[in-house]
Amino acid sequence: MEAFKQQPDTSQKEVDDMIRAMDETIVPEQIIAEIKQSLSTKLSDAEVSSLLTWYRSPLGRAFTEAESKSSTEEAFAAMSQEAPALLKRKALMDQVGQIET
Repeated sequence: MEAFKQQPDTSQKEVDDMIRAMDETIVPEQIIAEIKQSLSTKLSDAEVSSLLTWYRSPLGRAFTEAESKSSTEEAFAAMSQEAPALLKRKALMDQVGQIET
């Protein structure tokens, strides 16, 4: 929603239409089923068990909570404000580039 607020030429009807389209095309149950299918062909039972153990651990729960919080409109707005300053930090951006490759 924050991204739409930054586009003053976008009407409320257009925003509502986009949200409706996302609601119709992004089906969590389908995404989860596809992830399960993909993982079941790539990971052994022991690897799945290890991942579940980690996600259920205090660190795994903290990581999941941080990920959830980073997906909020408020987090998007905060990141949008910080992005220009972060992009100017060449050393940081070089590190990010190494991680992404």
